[in-house]
Amino acid sequence: MRRAPPSIRESLRPLPSPKKFQAQTTREALVILCTALLLRSFRRLAALEKIYAAALISTSEVAAKSLQQKIETALKFGKPLGRFTGMDRLLADGLEFSPEITGAGVADRDGWILYHTDPARVGQRLPAPPFLHASSAAGATRRSGEVYITTMPLRRQAHDPVGLLHITFSRSPLQSRLKNMALQTLGDLV
Repeated sequence: MRRAPPSIRESLRPLPSPKKFQAQTTREALVILCTALLLRSFRRLAALEKIYAAALISTSEVAAKSLQQKIETALKFGKPLGRFTGMDRLLADGLEFSPEITGAGVADRDGWILYHTDPARVGQRLPAPPFLHASSAAGATRRSGEVYITTMPLRRQAHDPVGLLHITFSRSPLQSRLKNMALQTLGDLV
């Protein structure tokens, strides 16, 4: 047995009341607005992280360049890299250049650490001898886990690398500032 098609009156649903429609529309608009604001905030935080990391890298490289010049001046006068007096104080001064810098050290050509602001690191070997990489010719900063490492070659002559200066700084100050900003933004939004 076939059913008769519903009449027009039966197929029309009742329209919601104007107040209910307005409330539903307002809720949906607020959800869309909040979602857009959150996405925009996260994009800005990501951009800020890149800018702030670049600033920290630049600061680290300036500190490394300053230390490199001081050490290379002594090397050019014939001082052997393994027989520096006052190197510990020189490296400690490099830490004072910026509060984000957490460590500084000097390694020989083979990667053995000769001097370091953390005495426990002296005598250890750097994970990968940096002289094998072409990018280390002028110095470079790379990220290794939660730490940034700036390396600068130490030369007696123009093409005679005898050692390596390395400066480290942690990502944690960057992450904590971004976390605080994200929480502040979220709190303002709520």
